[in-house]
Amino acid sequence: MSINFGGGFRQHGMLPGIAAAVALLAIVFAYQRIRTGPHVGNGHPELSNGADRDWALCPPGPWGNLQHVRIATERPDEFITLNRTFAGQDRWVFQGYTTNQLDDLFTTNDLTQAQRALLMDRSRWDVQADAIAVTPDRETILGLGAQARERIYNVLAEFPENYYQHLGFRYREDGFNEWFSRSGLSLETLALVRKLIYRRGTAICFSDLNEVLAGISSPAEQRRLIKTLSRVSMLLMRLNVGPDMDVGPLVSYWGKVGQAKAIKPLLESLASLPRGGSLDIAHLLPPFARMRLYTYPLPSDDPLAIHRDCLWTAMNFFAETPDDRFCEFAYAQEVIRSQYYPIQDDPTFGDLLWITNDRGRMVHVAVYIAADIVFTKNGAHFAQPWALMHMRDMLAFFTSGKPLQIVAYRLKSK
Repeated sequence: MSINFGGGFRQHGMLPGIAAAVALLAIVFAYQRIRTGPHVGNGHPELSNGADRDWALCPPGPWGNLQHVRIATERPDEFITLNRTFAGQDRWVFQGYTTNQLDDLFTTNDLTQAQRALLMDRSRWDVQADAIAVTPDRETILGLGAQARERIYNVLAEFPENYYQHLGFRYREDGFNEWFSRSGLSLETLALVRKLIYRRGTAICFSDLNEVLAGISSPAEQRRLIKTLSRVSMLLMRLNVGPDMDVGPLVSYWGKVGQAKAIKPLLESLASLPRGGSLDIAHLLPPFARMRLYTYPLPSDDPLAIHRDCLWTAMNFFAETPDDRFCEFAYAQEVIRSQYYPIQDDPTFGDLLWITNDRGRMVHVAVYIAADIVFTKNGAHFAQPWALMHMRDMLAFFTSGKPLQIVAYRLKSK
């Protein structure tokens, strides 16, 4: 399976032979709002009938009658720190740029005369052998127009030195209201943040945290802003099982790699109820994923912790005990070669989705669950939770306007 999207983010080495092996496929998913029946065996708080109406029906498929509802999680309070040095000026680093190229960027952009003069002031430039660093002032940063901010920041995002543009805060493109809903932020802060939002591929982004925090005097308001910006849009999912239903096809789909004997009795018990029942999809995931879903990793001094990222997560999906050798790309690459094979048909539960940029380098790996939904960890940092997400929402973390290719790999033993 090969799917073209826009974007590119974190790079690893190239996996040989993937570029020409798989055909291009476009995926379009439609959703229908429904009201659901009883909710049995759910690991989350019981839902009222009103809340039930918020659940959406997934497209039909071998995964059964699935429903999902969006939630937005925030970082735990103990993960939020207020950086008291944010009043300092940010530097914009343009790697590989010449002075003429940078002049051209600022000259052809939608800047005011004052903004252009300040940004092209050589006293604010630190010209190095392989990069130019520019130090704008807060007024210029906050005053950039939408078009200028989008163009300049999308250039800055290509270089890891520009932390808030390269990583920054991002959300799905049509989700601003969900992102900031019930945040408790003042109207002034919300208005400023909305003004500073810009687009990157299929995401909306915010990169001016330092400049906004410097203008907020209340520590409580500063903390609310950071917590709100940290929100991640993810999904709760449940599987509905009808009365007297033949659960064999469900066991076949969800019971990969030795999981069938664990889930068959549970599904049969739901089918035996007079009205059937439903269960949280977490009960159908292997232990590694079930234990981590919707959680954040603890901050750690373990040097391996910073490498337990999307690759480590995806490669350990079916593992009884996590294997830290998957922190090394070369080891994961060898396991892919020896234990997996690329598929050209539709993916199924547990398949790896290997996402590469236009140069064939890996930017992300996720695990296919069902419909257009994946199990993912969008980065190694402890601020990124393990989540179920729509594929398009996940890809919003990694898009920049350049094409992405997705190749599905399947375990030979599955």
